[in-house]
Amino acid sequence: MGEKVITLRSIDKNKLVVTQANKLARAHQVMSLQEKRLLLLLISKVRKDDEDFKTYQIPVTEIRGFLGLEKDKDFHNRIREITERLFQRYVKIITGDNPKGWKLLHWVSKAEYIPRDHKENIHGQAYLELELHKEMQPLILQLTERFSQIPFSQLLSIPSFNSVRLFELLYADSLGLKKHKITYDLVDLKNRIGVSGKYPNYTNFNKYVLQRAQRDLKNSTAIYFTYKPIKSGRKVTDIEFIVFSNKKLELEKKNKEIEEKPKKKPEQTKSISKNPDLERKLIAAGWRGGADKIIEQYGAELVEETLKLAKERQAQLANTSKAIKNLGGLINKFLREGTAKEALELKKNKKQEKDIAGYAEKITNSYHKQRLEYSKKAWEELSQAKQDKIHKLMAETMSRFEIDQIKKTGRKGVLYTMNRLKAMEESGEFSYPENLQNIENYILSSKKISEFTEETRNKIIALAKKQ
Repeated sequence: MGEKVITLRSIDKNKLVVTQANKLARAHQVMSLQEKRLLLLLISKVRKDDEDFKTYQIPVTEIRGFLGLEKDKDFHNRIREITERLFQRYVKIITGDNPKGWKLLHWVSKAEYIPRDHKENIHGQAYLELELHKEMQPLILQLTERFSQIPFSQLLSIPSFNSVRLFELLYADSLGLKKHKITYDLVDLKNRIGVSGKYPNYTNFNKYVLQRAQRDLKNSTAIYFTYKPIKSGRKVTDIEFIVFSNKKLELEKKNKEIEEKPKKKPEQTKSISKNPDLERKLIAAGWRGGADKIIEQYGAELVEETLKLAKERQAQLANTSKAIKNLGGLINKFLREGTAKEALELKKNKKQEKDIAGYAEKITNSYHKQRLEYSKKAWEELSQAKQDKIHKLMAETMSRFEIDQIKKTGRKGVLYTMNRLKAMEESGEFSYPENLQNIENYILSSKKISEFTEETRNKIIALAKKQ
């Protein structure tokens, strides 16, 4: 069974992971940000091989830092107030598939403050004893399916309780970013986040909850999202979220890891030119000075484009009174004035537009291929009786010309396949999964799409819809 009481000397937030059932992440919760952080710290200390909950002795000095009370001189009383409120909090779990069924569970079953000068305190510092309520065990202990694992450091860095809750919800309901589009009923979303009864005006809910959470998550976590309100008449009834992996945060983390690695002393090696061909072209054009240095300063692409423009200008003025004799001087002038920047940017934009159009065409072809293969497999799995039913429905809804054409091809070809699919859908014998229901869902479910910016994703979707 192991120790029942665990004393924590120091806590490394970067090594802690909050593991909880998705049902718990989706539950109705109300508390302050500091209460939530204390609760998450407690949950993060539960180990996957624990058979029951332990009592954790946490130094008050550690808690002070996690709760942001470093500058609070009366932090002992503040911690007492936060702990007392947490002790009274409960979570509302929806039971089964019926939203009318629910149960209430308390988070914590024990909370005790042990002063430094307490006669039984052998640690030399004040600490807090906390234990999760045993009723929470099925939602936290020894989880094998339908659960989320989130680094504690990411949750700790989110500066708002509402943003923490939305992060937990989106991460759980996206199945760890395997599903990208999620829609919530507005009233239900407010209940789950913990703002039921607040922000009756959607404008305020949007400003103070959704927009803030969007900023918080993008700055602090591994996910970010876009969203749009769905209206029934003039009233907002639902919110549709699109969730993406936060590549920016991953890149910053990698850069930080690289910066923190001990630097090796540079070896004395002979300098090797990175752009020998371009250097030769510059020198041949009359460039004086270090060609390699000017390439390093402005970048090879810009220097190459500037050289091209300078040669074109020289050719244009060759037989005039303004003929250019010092091509190297003109290159230097163009570089200082940034003459080639606009042309280079235009060239890059054209290439990007071409790449986007190519990707849109490629993913659209893949989408239609996947739909065709899925529907073909579904047809083959139907019983003979159901297939006969589909053929009968086709005969009743198709034109005489179409029926004659299909008879000639022996139930083969595009005409037969498309009419068969239509009849399968109308009969209720077949439906596509969510990612194949439309091209937008298919694109958003693609792993590669998260590598593009939001603007580029929208362009790809718009192009794909036209094809």
